[in-house]
Amino acid sequence: MFIGIIEDGVAAGTFRQQEHLKVVVFGILRFIGLVKDWYRPDGELSLNELADLYWSFTCRGLGHEPEN
Repeated sequence: MFIGIIEDGVAAGTFRQQEHLKVVVFGILRFIGLVKDWYRPDGELSLNELADLYWSFTCRGLGHEPEN
């Protein structure tokens, strides 16, 4: 499913081609999945702020500049 989403984004010109797409997807999923291990609601960022930060980081890593 996630590989297909990125492939569709590449085909649409939204994302750049990824040489090792499966590894990229696993990395993104792991990156997101680890939040549960360290996130604290009373920390520096709200959950929405963290989600925005992760979204920007992920999009930029795929070659897309997200809109603010």
